Amino acid sequence: MLAQITVRNPKNEPVILMGDFNTTPEHPRLKLLEKEWVNTYAALNPKSTSGTFNGFHTDTPVNNCIDYIWVTRQAFIIHSSEIRAEKPNHQWLSDHYPVLSVVEIKP
Repeated sequence: MLAQITVRNPKNEPVILMGDFNTTPEHPRLKLLEKEWVNTYAALNPKSTSGTFNGFHTDTPVNNCIDYIWVTRQAFIIHSSEIRAEKPNHQWLSDHYPVLSVVEIKP
């Protein structure tokens, strides 16, 4: 994935990478990603144990984070980031909580 970004972004423009990575922050692949990228949620919530994968279980704590928004290091200002653990109309929209981040490309 990182190789494809490099090929498709020869001018090294700012990039946002997001989605379900199906792995926790401790995984070696994400540790590798952290060298060049910033996890927006972790950057603003470093002590959080909140997760994104709920598996439609409402009776247990959600602490398994596998969904991320990453931005290229030094290219963005991260204004806010949160995991939206909500049930609109008392219905689960997904078995994952969304991550919402507000970022700005640095001038």
